Amino acid sequence: MRTIEFAGAVGSGKSTLAPELVRLLREAGIDAVGQTDALAGLVSRRVGLAVDAPHGAAFAATHPRLMLLVARVLARAATDRSHRRRIAGLVLRLGARRQFLESTLAPDRTVVIDEGFVQRAVNVFAWAPGPLPVRDLARYFRLAPIGDVVVMVQVDGRVARGRARARGLPQRVAAKPVEEAERFLARAEQVVDAAGRVLQSLGVPTIVVNNDGTREGAVDALRGHLPQLAGAAQPPRMKFGPLALSRPRRRGRAAVTPTGLEAAMDALGIGTWRLLRPLGRATGRSGSALVETPAGPLVLKRYKASVPIDQVRVEHEILRELEALQFPAPRLRASSDGTTIIDASGAMFAAFGYLDGYRRSDDVLRPGWLQPATARLHGSALGALHAALAGFVPETTSPHGLDRNAPGRRARDLQWHEDLLDEVERSPRAPRLREELAELRHVLPESDARVSAAELSAGVVHGDFGPYNVLIRDGAPLFIVDYELARLDWRVVDLAAALPRYLGRRRGRDAERRLSRFLDGYRSKVGLLPQELRALPAVLAFLSLRRAAVLLGRWIDQPGDAAPWEVIEKLMLARTIAAGDHVIARVARTF
Repeated sequence: MRTIEFAGAVGSGKSTLAPELVRLLREAGIDAVGQTDALAGLVSRRVGLAVDAPHGAAFAATHPRLMLLVARVLARAATDRSHRRRIAGLVLRLGARRQFLESTLAPDRTVVIDEGFVQRAVNVFAWAPGPLPVRDLARYFRLAPIGDVVVMVQVDGRVARGRARARGLPQRVAAKPVEEAERFLARAEQVVDAAGRVLQSLGVPTIVVNNDGTREGAVDALRGHLPQLAGAAQPPRMKFGPLALSRPRRRGRAAVTPTGLEAAMDALGIGTWRLLRPLGRATGRSGSALVETPAGPLVLKRYKASVPIDQVRVEHEILRELEALQFPAPRLRASSDGTTIIDASGAMFAAFGYLDGYRRSDDVLRPGWLQPATARLHGSALGALHAALAGFVPETTSPHGLDRNAPGRRARDLQWHEDLLDEVERSPRAPRLREELAELRHVLPESDARVSAAELSAGVVHGDFGPYNVLIRDGAPLFIVDYELARLDWRVVDLAAALPRYLGRRRGRDAERRLSRFLDGYRSKVGLLPQELRALPAVLAFLSLRRAAVLLGRWIDQPGDAAPWEVIEKLMLARTIAAGDHVIARVARTF
């Protein structure tokens, strides 16, 4: 089940626009329904008895920290005890009904909620005395099952209050003294404004619709956002339960603080900060650190010295586009001079907002029988990324992808790789891998010609998609990170590179089922041409052979005599694909 919830100040027109959105979605071919209608179609007796009581208890049991936070905030609320109990009941009832619908409706059904958990924050926090507790508000949104998309209805405060009085205030508010009711209405507007900022920092897709004018104008604004509201360009949510265990960390992989961190913080213009914990694992080459600042936690990433600055520019262009689209992705933070590439102590850094409560997908233990479902969710997330960036072309050409100024031509083409092999052959170490060099010389041109003739669709790709670059939080959208290799390329490159990472330890039918489910998930978000499916094995071989050439180029400059076993593995993979024995070749033939 997919959810879209409305939020706004009292009198903003949420209940008026929600049915209009259901109508627009249905006209667009989306199976949409309002929450009240969905419940009426499923429950023949009183909703309170059939849904609220049993599922309310279940919701409280699965969201204990959320309910404790609500109780703690309401304990300080400047209102009577019966009103506080009613507000807590509203939160619990909303959770019960959402949990019931999630367990009953089909996954592709869209439910529109006129007042969801964002709006319930108004009930909970608008009665709080003193300054607005922003930290508690942010924690509430991290704990609550927020909708897949939030529609914030924006209205001038005087207009909203006038509409609310003309329509009639909620009974509990209308019964208050006039000054107290006015104070609540003004405070509700503050909560809505703060909620918008918090949701943006958490990467929750948010659409702002102005409703100062006529209803027709607001409906037209909703119509303009239909592609995002329809959900094709948003990743799915993952439910893994509150008892999901974290995978034990391997010994000897302790995180280290990246060098140059102090200089990077100075370049950001942040004088007061403290290191919370290092996140990197390779001192001197790359690394990240989580730091606390007066404006909140930040992640500082230090790029490897081997990463070209053009590639970093491409990454940041793509991330800025994803932020404009409100797609869940890392959010860049600019330095004091407005740039996002930070030069500090001869190294490149970038600053990102911190995602609290998320874990790497491969750090969460899940039983084997759930792996195909997980693979489908990940495929859907990758498809949503491709759908979101369809038509976008970075202004900078990545050295790893297609040349934006020469359609169909790669920045590092066949000639570039053959020149690299020439350099390897001139090295004193070349005789040790004479057979591998000869094989690469022979198969690289054949592979290049085969893939170039496949008529593949181009688009922005992630470049390193896999479980280790997918973050998950219970009930939240999958979050794709590490766009260091993102670029303009053939879309199928992402699929060919990602599929081997979902094979798992067991092979045979189990591996084929995982890869098939990954492709199913991908195709649920974006179309895949028949020639792209057929080209999957050839593209994987193409990527493997090019990688083997690059590794050989690095090997001649490395100390020691150790053989580059990864080069041999890449050649073996290409041979297996050429023989038609690879599992990806078998899966591609079944679609």
